[in-house]
Amino acid sequence: MARTLPDNISVAIPNWNGEAVLPECLNSLRRALRRAGVEEHVDIVIADDQSTDRAPEIVKRDYPEVRWLDMPQRSGFGAVANTAVTACANDYVLLLNNDVYVEEDFFLHWHPHFEDPKMFAVASWMLRMDRKTVDSGRRVAVWDKGLIRHWVVEHRFDRPQPTLYACGGASVYDKAKFAFIGGFDPLFKPMYTEDLDLSYVAWKRGWKVMYEPKCMVYHHASFSSDRSMKRRLRFMTDTKNHYLFVWKNITDPALFRRHLAWLPVRIVAAPFHGRRMLAAAFFVALKQWGQAMRQRAAMQRVQMVSDRAIFELFRPTADDLAHSPYRGIAGAA
Repeated sequence: MARTLPDNISVAIPNWNGEAVLPECLNSLRRALRRAGVEEHVDIVIADDQSTDRAPEIVKRDYPEVRWLDMPQRSGFGAVANTAVTACANDYVLLLNNDVYVEEDFFLHWHPHFEDPKMFAVASWMLRMDRKTVDSGRRVAVWDKGLIRHWVVEHRFDRPQPTLYACGGASVYDKAKFAFIGGFDPLFKPMYTEDLDLSYVAWKRGWKVMYEPKCMVYHHASFSSDRSMKRRLRFMTDTKNHYLFVWKNITDPALFRRHLAWLPVRIVAAPFHGRRMLAAAFFVALKQWGQAMRQRAAMQRVQMVSDRAIFELFRPTADDLAHSPYRGIAGAA
């Protein structure tokens, strides 16, 4: 296999009304690319989801190195990200949210991982803008009462580690493998869970996803989603998509039966625990049951790694549990 070159990378940025954050995002990229000495070879593509602010004007005026693509209609994160990645020129793509800033040495650390022909993606270590609060990094998971429960491990490792998934807001992908899978699945439109799904599909196909602690980024948490979607709707969408994730991806018969067995308990009990939205999200997801099950059948024909093997790989250790800022339950269920 040919050696992966540090300049064989593009940057894809999905954008919607990013006037307040895009300039610093692009400034951070300029600094990091200059530090790595690859600025002449790395293309930057922004796919814009029908912005109504001054972001298009500002970028076209002040950042001539950026290629700007206008989506023909509002499309949601997954479709916009897919468009940006497809338009990139190089073999590897850093997919970056418009509210994420990269550390100056970011581009010095990603490329050795792709010497492994099975590598699908490299995830970054993501902190909030206070540079203390953990946002994303290495992910572990368990199968609990019929749903996947996953969370980030807070402490940084001196060496890379396998991770359940690469956060779609700041990870490097093998563009060919990304395209082979089909990118982010429109099943999860408009947003949420699509990055977990993408990496899980890669693991089931026998590819790898690694966490690289030296690839540091800083995140204005949920800048776009906070403005584009009300809190209750975000919860509804996130929970609905986690149901769809299970229906599409969990092909182990016993695990899937456990999911189905727990569903009535969750739906009936939800209103008594002040979680009516949990039950509502299930009925919204049910409208896509047929589509998810067709994709599940397709996955069964091509998968090379079992669900149980994946959960065993990412089973949290006692040390993991002692160094985690939170334990996320799928869809807050």
